[in-house]
Amino acid sequence: MLKDKPIKLDIFARRLTSLINNSSETTYSLANKLGLTPATISRYTNGLMKPKVTTLKFMAQIFNVNDEWLMGYDVESTRCSDKTENSKETCKDDFSNNLIILRKSKHLSQAELADKLNLSRSIIGMWEAGQRKPNYKTLKLLADYFDVSLDDLCGNVKTNPVGQRIKNLRLKNKLTQEELAIQLHTTKQTIYKYESGIISNIPPSRIEAIASVFQTTPAYLMGWTDDIHSAESENLQINNALLDAISGLSDEQVKQALDYIGYLKSKG
Repeated sequence: MLKDKPIKLDIFARRLTSLINNSSETTYSLANKLGLTPATISRYTNGLMKPKVTTLKFMAQIFNVNDEWLMGYDVESTRCSDKTENSKETCKDDFSNNLIILRKSKHLSQAELADKLNLSRSIIGMWEAGQRKPNYKTLKLLADYFDVSLDDLCGNVKTNPVGQRIKNLRLKNKLTQEELAIQLHTTKQTIYKYESGIISNIPPSRIEAIASVFQTTPAYLMGWTDDIHSAESENLQINNALLDAISGLSDEQVKQALDYIGYLKSKG
């Protein structure tokens, strides 16, 4: 876990400075993406201040480098999503939460998923708890079963589909960040961090709650599908359409309509 590893401040500062100098980013543009001040970025590059883990992870995504490499550790700088198919390295970012969301989207228990993949329930539990990570072959098996890419499964994406979709749905429903925060029992600042990508590893329970507010699915919020409607919202739309269709009809006409619906049902 990244939060258990200390940031090696001097090395972090040098590597961040090098990344900025060798990219199109500036102190100001990076500060804007992170929701910070340029002065804070300068403190980072001068080795005067350590970033929070969530901020460091977002910086690593912006520059497409390994989180631990940016922290100052002697590991490959390449992110998991850029490794070749033959790589034996395990993807780490967001895997546990994504597995929980994918499993629940299929309404499976840990035991049921284990049975389908010929694995033990305990190994599924350890993956979801972040206690162990699968090897590349098993990651591929999981990705194929859930019909998602390895990047989606591991969370190694260069964009922030979750935050952008939350923001789009919030604006579509004419909610402020504060109003959405109240419905989710959280703070406006947290919603801002979700939408801006500062917090990218959103807990599965919170993803489910946000999906419920907007009557969509966790899979849509995660960017795994473009189908925005949940089964519940589709049912609601059908019910509303039926109500609209029979509004204004006489009692006798409504009875005839119901009789015809009964006839259609009897025909299968």
